[in-house]
Amino acid sequence: MENTHQLGFVEMTNDAYHADEGISKSHLDVVARKSPKHYWEKYINPNHEPEQKTVPMQVGSAFHIAVLEPETLEQRVVIGLGHDRRSDAHRKAWDEYELQNVGRIILGVDNFDHVRRIRDAVWSHPVAPGFLTGGVAEQSVFAMKPVPDGKGGFLLDDEGKVISELVKCQIDYLRKDWDYIVDLKSTGDASKEAFRRSFDTYRYPVQTAWYQDVLDAQFGSHPENWVFLCVEKEPPYAIGIYPPSEISVARGRLAAERDYCRIVECRRANHWPDYGETIQELDLPPWSKL
Repeated sequence: MENTHQLGFVEMTNDAYHADEGISKSHLDVVARKSPKHYWEKYINPNHEPEQKTVPMQVGSAFHIAVLEPETLEQRVVIGLGHDRRSDAHRKAWDEYELQNVGRIILGVDNFDHVRRIRDAVWSHPVAPGFLTGGVAEQSVFAMKPVPDGKGGFLLDDEGKVISELVKCQIDYLRKDWDYIVDLKSTGDASKEAFRRSFDTYRYPVQTAWYQDVLDAQFGSHPENWVFLCVEKEPPYAIGIYPPSEISVARGRLAAERDYCRIVECRRANHWPDYGETIQELDLPPWSKL
């Protein structure tokens, strides 16, 4: 496709990044976990209702600000009014307060205190702060990524030119010396064995590989090292720090390439199948107790 989008590092808000065009790891997940039809509904359907921000989503955004850019927390996240919106007067007060705080995250006092305590736990940790210095937080990157042909090469158009698609990633923390990337995760259990399950369930190896590939497509290289900084959501806000193994990233890259090619194939054909267009015999799952 012909690109008209700014490439490389692009300064933008988190909301603008997610609303912008470009294939991301989240896009790959929809195709892998659901179907191309779900992908079309979420990312292409012009009549799709925009996703409403929930309180957990707001807390998650505040969590990233608190840990990655702690000095900006009080400027970018504020405490809401101490009453509901049931009466006309209260509703008016909330409307005025939201206008005064456009662009800021508004949290209840308990959630704000919760986020602040997580920040303090991370920055008082004996190791974690060392991974969050000397770099830049929340870096959005856009690139044109060639489409693999499944035979070790790339898809070509009718003129013999390599076909590329706009891709993107948003890096939580990138060292300025290009040494490593830190990916911040909140989790119910940051122990190695528990996060290992999350690592698989949420396809974090795909994320690692995809981010590396986006950087390679734009800059010709990527930081050699990657670290997952995992913080528990409840006191004592225990922390685990885990680099992914090479074999897990290699497997993630294969899955990312598969999902990327599936999206491109559906886009080029404008065909968005669901779970199957043929009748499929159903058998019992391996864990059946029958």
